[in-house]
Amino acid sequence: MTARWLVVHLPAFRLERCGFSFDDLAGLIAEERNALRVICATPAASAEGIQPGTTAAEARALVPEIELIPLDREGEAADRRELLRSFGRLSDRVAALGDDDILLEVSRTAHIFGGEEGVVGAALALAEEFGHRARVVLADEAIGAAAVARTGLRALGEAGRVIPRGALAGELADLPVAALGPSPALREALRTVGIRKVGDLVRLDPASVAGRWGEEAAHLTRIGRGESVGVPGPPARDEGPIALSAPLAGATTLSEVAFALPSTIGRLVQELAARDLAVIRLRVLLRLERTADARGPTLGLVQVPVRAGRPTRDPIRLRRLIQSRLEAVRLSAPVSELVIEVAESAPALGWQPGLIDRTEATEPLPELLARLTDTLGEAAVFAPGVVDRWRPETSWEPRLFPAAPAIRPVGVGHALVADPVEAQDQWVRAVVRRPRPSLLLPLPQRIEMRPGDPLAVRLGESWVAVTHLEGPERLQGEWWRIGESLDREYWVATLGHSVAWLFREQMRWYLHGWFD
Repeated sequence: MTARWLVVHLPAFRLERCGFSFDDLAGLIAEERNALRVICATPAASAEGIQPGTTAAEARALVPEIELIPLDREGEAADRRELLRSFGRLSDRVAALGDDDILLEVSRTAHIFGGEEGVVGAALALAEEFGHRARVVLADEAIGAAAVARTGLRALGEAGRVIPRGALAGELADLPVAALGPSPALREALRTVGIRKVGDLVRLDPASVAGRWGEEAAHLTRIGRGESVGVPGPPARDEGPIALSAPLAGATTLSEVAFALPSTIGRLVQELAARDLAVIRLRVLLRLERTADARGPTLGLVQVPVRAGRPTRDPIRLRRLIQSRLEAVRLSAPVSELVIEVAESAPALGWQPGLIDRTEATEPLPELLARLTDTLGEAAVFAPGVVDRWRPETSWEPRLFPAAPAIRPVGVGHALVADPVEAQDQWVRAVVRRPRPSLLLPLPQRIEMRPGDPLAVRLGESWVAVTHLEGPERLQGEWWRIGESLDREYWVATLGHSVAWLFREQMRWYLHGWFD
């Protein structure tokens, strides 16, 4: 199946999260090149001439009523992560695409929402739920879809659009080349020779484009032609390795070392968020002080490798991992410095809802089931349904999960009970003498029963006393199966702290299940 990419462009995300709207005159400022400069502005402020790079003084002179607030990198990164998690409801492949765009691969999930038009509408509704105005485009190629969302839809005043397969090149032709995000040098080179629109670029011979302007221009030409160029990776950044340190004036215990962990990990997470990275492996270094009998300024280093198991930049998880590794360290001298280095990292591709640990999961169950069904196949995801058969181990069958299970009042006698749990309890008390076990073995397990006082059952190598026994409940049937007819006496047996479901057939005893 050919990939289909959905781009959610949030033109004012960085300011909307601070409480501003499109029509407010506001901007974020941070120190750059020895001055406080505007990092981004609301659409209304941009229309008044406030552009990124404008100094705060120039912005106030140009628009006296503008409100400028300091950039909160850590808070912004946290909000962006939460937004990525939320868009995991629509796809299992979610990533940030720059500061203002979210990228989703929806070829396998669009049908859950009624098709491509439906998933575009769901993305718009989800952005609105979080207080953000968005422009959404679904197309064959990610960068091309982002270009239409940023520029094309703004010109048309639309909120969302599905671009049919093979039609992306036509949508891009009239857009400025700058919409594809070329480097400043390439943009200026193309402008010099009069190439201002994407259509002008794609009309050139591809070999001539690559020979004159290099691989970047050839790459943008392929995008302009509507060709798939794969998932965009993070921008190349030559920022060097990530290593954070904290002085420890002669720490002699690991508790003193651990005291410096929260602040150091906090700075580490902030740096990872700024680079849009997640940790795979860390290296913790403990620099030891010189002792009286040591030669040289230091005694050496203690190196502790830490593997995350999965890419993460969760500070709580990182702290727990580092502390558990440090428990095995034995200090031979006081520690003068704690250093945490990132040995291996990966692009932060968004959050995947927890399947094994459901405490992490915020994805609604119907959406999770639909996603698993798409990935694993319908036969692999099912719920057990009760069928009318005499033999307990065959009295169920796999059934598809309902997309949205309906809970209706259940009649018990002459009353309606809204709570399905209470309805089930009342029905069991009124009709069923003994409820069925919560764990039914696939096949009955042969056991030994020792008569006497007390009665005992052999489980494995041990005899367990039966402290309470209820029964019998006789199940009979399947007389038409020659040699396999059912004639069992079932008993509910208390074995210490456990309650078992036993039966006797042809003078032999079997374990068939366990009650909660």
